[in-house]
Amino acid sequence: MNHEASVRSLGLLYYIGSSIFIIGTIGGIFILLAGIFGKDPEVTVGLGLILLLIYGSFAGGFLFIGHGLRQLKNGPRIAAGIFSAIGLLGFPIGTIIHGYFLFVLFSEKGVYVCSEPYRQIVRATPHIKYKTHWFVWTIAIVFLVIIVLSVLIGLILPAIQ
Repeated sequence: MNHEASVRSLGLLYYIGSSIFIIGTIGGIFILLAGIFGKDPEVTVGLGLILLLIYGSFAGGFLFIGHGLRQLKNGPRIAAGIFSAIGLLGFPIGTIIHGYFLFVLFSEKGVYVCSEPYRQIVRATPHIKYKTHWFVWTIAIVFLVIIVLSVLIGLILPAIQ
């Protein structure tokens, strides 16, 4: 059950990543609208479309991966493995973090947790649930607050100047 919780937690991290890309997608929409109604539409519309396409694609992809990992599906596990393999290039912290992600996803337990026989066991025993420790929830909330504050500061600071 601990490994199942780890795989599901990776899904939650992909949800968080998707929410960041959704914010970028919204920014791309605003840039696109500013270009349509602004003075220099050629440059701004092009930039807005590029941001919308890139951020929107990553947001949708990360939502797919996050949902699939939370449902313990095999296909999204492989997609997450591809992103984690790329993340290994972020030496030294990214290498450590994504190395752990790859271990969780592709170890013997990770492969079994994302298999159909294990999902059948989960469906047959819905009363057995893994309880997340309060410390993990605290860290997650602090992380989320930092992200929200960073976005708000990024939006408010230019308006003040």
